Amino acid sequence: MELQNSNKTWPSKKFAIGAMTFAALFILFIVIISTGDSQPPLPTQGIIFDIPSLFGKSFSQIKTAIGSPLRGEEPKGYPLDEVGWAEWEKEGLVLGIFYDEGGRLIDAGGLGCAISVYPKRENWKENKLRTASNLNNSNYPFRIKSLKNIDGIFYGLEVCYK
Repeated sequence: MELQNSNKTWPSKKFAIGAMTFAALFILFIVIISTGDSQPPLPTQGIIFDIPSLFGKSFSQIKTAIGSPLRGEEPKGYPLDEVGWAEWEKEGLVLGIFYDEGGRLIDAGGLGCAISVYPKRENWKENKLRTASNLNNSNYPFRIKSLKNIDGIFYGLEVCYK
């Protein structure tokens, strides 16, 4: 009889060990996922890049105002048919500029306008991006183009000379 009682408790011990193992693995999985490669939170409000204050400035003046670019390099006497490109990233936004051999902002024809700004993640609305770029006014000495993909989904702004 004692043998039967010990057999009756054995499956419940197996079940308890299995359940505890599953719970431990599940908790470990949740911890790994929650501490993984998380994206920075989107800013809730405020100006991230003050585009109107940068427009018309040289590469070196922009660098003084917002720091060294993440990608790109100093103007270094490009041939007249080439342009330079530099990018900055801050709080989920990417700011890109085209410049000539003298470091002056230029519209680069088919490549784009003098300044581009777009979110690293594609879920920003245009008015939020305009606010983060200080482009809510309409009285500027430049024109603002909304960038949309082939499906008509907004993904950024370009700031061009008039």
